[in-house]
This record gives sequence, structure tokens and C-alpha cells, in this order.
Amino acid sequence: QGYLDRSDFVSCMYAYLPHKTEERMQALNEALDADEALSGDKVYYSKLFKEDKEFNQGPFAEELRDQQIAERVEYFQSLEKILYAETDHQEQCTQRMLAQALAKNDPEMA
Repeated sequence: QGYLDRSDFVSCMYAYLPHKTEERMQALNEALDADEALSGDKVYYSKLFKEDKEFNQGPFAEELRDQQIAERVEYFQSLEKILYAETDHQEQCTQRMLAQALAKNDPEMA
């Protein structure tokens, strides 16, 4: 069973999840603390995403999934708000308007 030191695991989380808010990172850290995959200062990563017979996962995986869902909803709500502003609340938009809205919503797409 492979493991990482907790400090290395947390460093990896910050490196691979750079867009998460500090509040969400704190929630992941708290979920990690409650997860059976954490033993002392070691994180047994093979246990982090393990499912039981009812397909439930541990606190860390559940928190990560919940955050992913919330972030997707927030992204599309933000995009919708920007699109309505771009189109002056019309139901139709042009390809240019969509491209501008996407770039405003996610500057890395520009």
C-alpha cells in the first residue's frame, strides 16, 4: 500500500488544485483528517478513493466530489450571467458573444 507523508500530500493538493479557494482547501484538509486513509502523518492514497459495497467513499473523496459539482454549477451560473449581460438579456447570442463571455468567465481561455 502506497502512501505519502501528509505534508507532501497537502503540498500536492495545493499544486494540482490551484484555483480552489482557501476555504475549500481547508474543507479538504478537514475531510482528510477525518478519513481512514490518514494514519498518523501518512496518507495511504490507495484508500482515499476506495468505495464500499454501496459505492460510498471516505470523507476526502466525498468532499472533493461535492466541491467539483459545486464549482461546475458556479462556473455555469457565472457564464450564464455574463452571457445575459453580453446579449442584453436576449435569449440568442452570436458566436462572438459566446467567445467573449467565455473569455470573461475564464481568462485562461482567452
